[in-house]
Amino acid sequence: MNPTADNGSASSFTGGLVGTSNYIPKYTSTGTGIVTSQIFDDGTNIGIGTAVPGEKLDISGGSIRTTNQFISTISPGTAPLIVSSNTLNTNLNADLLDGNDSTYFAPASTTVTI
Repeated sequence: MNPTADNGSASSFTGGLVGTSNYIPKYTSTGTGIVTSQIFDDGTNIGIGTAVPGEKLDISGGSIRTTNQFISTISPGTAPLIVSSNTLNTNLNADLLDGNDSTYFAPASTTVTI
């Protein structure tokens, strides 16, 4: 494939395009060709690492990392985060769990007599 550029943008291609249906194409590391990426688009949902995305963005097979915040604009009364795991997360800030902040609970150093 040989892109023909007009004003700095590819406007036409000669040769055949090779790829896998519904996968977003990407340039090779050398920039000389186009190959299939890991991003799948079924017209409704996007999958990274999966060809059967079940949500608007479905990431499979790896971690999600951010250097900023996850921000939810979901309506009040709806959980902004659902965790399907029972693994203890020692650094998870669960302040306001069940509508109570940390002042509602007794400190770990407190002895309670019943």
